[in-house]
Amino acid sequence: MLRDMDSNSVLRALMRDRVDIGIATVASSEQDSRRIPLFADAFGLVCFKQHPLAAGRSPVGWEALEGEMFLANELCGMIQAPEFQSIYGRANLHVHNVVSLLALVKVGMGVTVLPQMVVQLDPAEVVFRPIGDPRVLRHIDLLHRSTNTMSPVAEALSQHIVDTTGAILEDAELHSEVYRR
Repeated sequence: MLRDMDSNSVLRALMRDRVDIGIATVASSEQDSRRIPLFADAFGLVCFKQHPLAAGRSPVGWEALEGEMFLANELCGMIQAPEFQSIYGRANLHVHNVVSLLALVKVGMGVTVLPQMVVQLDPAEVVFRPIGDPRVLRHIDLLHRSTNTMSPVAEALSQHIVDTTGAILEDAELHSEVYRR
């Protein structure tokens, strides 16, 4: 069975032995899981196409977000850059669901920060501009419990995921500097 869930739910399911493997972004302090890095992608400003910050292609500094109505989300909550913490802390709205978050951005309710791959799922009416801080990456890992031996099927699926991700990244690197291993 394949389930779609947020990263925290993936980690909980692994810890409770409800799943054999998971793909997620988790804090590096999680000790009870073995991780295989798959890729990383850059965070960026996401705003509607008519927003003043949408004009331009160069990376955006954190200072550009000062004074903006900022919409917080679970993914940007992982950003540890001190310059971002005050922006995140003053958000009046925290939106858990990415579809809802992008809908709010599309109607001009505010701006947010998301990984580029998330925005590519529904890029209509929004603009993604990279953040000019190279420390700000989302790391995606393949996870499984370090205390359990994987079944042959789970091991084969894990290897297939790693191999397929590598092939996709090789192709993506021809078109973008965003995805890194």
